[in-house]
Amino acid sequence: MAIKPNLREWLDRYWGKPFIGPNWRKDFDAVRRMAGFGVDSDDDIERQTWCADVLRHTALSNFYAICQSATLTASWAGNSEATLHKHYRANVLRHEADIFWSITPESLEAEFGFAPSGSHDQSSPSPNDQSLIQVERSIVLR
Repeated sequence: MAIKPNLREWLDRYWGKPFIGPNWRKDFDAVRRMAGFGVDSDDDIERQTWCADVLRHTALSNFYAICQSATLTASWAGNSEATLHKHYRANVLRHEADIFWSITPESLEAEFGFAPSGSHDQSSPSPNDQSLIQVERSIVLR
């Protein structure tokens, strides 16, 4: 199956760069905490629970919204249809999926004024944690 055009743009932009940087876990945990989610070591019951596979769930739900086929989505993800129905298929509207599949490094630069980390254009400022949370919330809430 062909990859989505936006994935091609991400891969082209970051070809040869590490997928996960040296402080990724620490940085990602900090962003999750700032967004109100608990992290494994947190005992704070006031925080929302982070779904460990949230990115996979998001991709599968948005893929299903585009193709409207449980068989095709399960095949694309390497799951059974039963697993798809049990864990992954959320109610994502078609227009929301269109937005999700159009997220590219350039679209983030245009909307939020910074280049994602690792960009070829080193003159663009790197985002701070607050701007990353703004990106995540704006994508989720559209």
